[in-house]
Amino acid sequence: MNIIRNCEMCNLYYCQEVGDSDYGATYEDEPSCQNECDVDEYTGEHIKDFDRKIERDCCKLNFWKIIEIDKEIEDMYYYAYYDEENDEYVEDVDRAYARFKEKYCK
Repeated sequence: MNIIRNCEMCNLYYCQEVGDSDYGATYEDEPSCQNECDVDEYTGEHIKDFDRKIERDCCKLNFWKIIEIDKEIEDMYYYAYYDEENDEYVEDVDRAYARFKEKYCK
């Protein structure tokens, strides 16, 4: 499986908080890069037709987006195993996250 480090998979690409209301935080309608790679530094506006599909070194892969694509990590996260010693089923979240770090955060 070839996962590309791009904005769509990035932990730094999301709708940023712009305010507060009686019901909680309010967010921008359009996601943007926390590193502001997709914002013009002079005007502060989003760069029109910014290509979010190409690989970028600044992108940090998002665990929750990867888990939807990588079957191995998804299985580790969602499917519990039986712990005979404690006589219970256990979700192995730590093992799934460790595998994510091993595969994608080198």
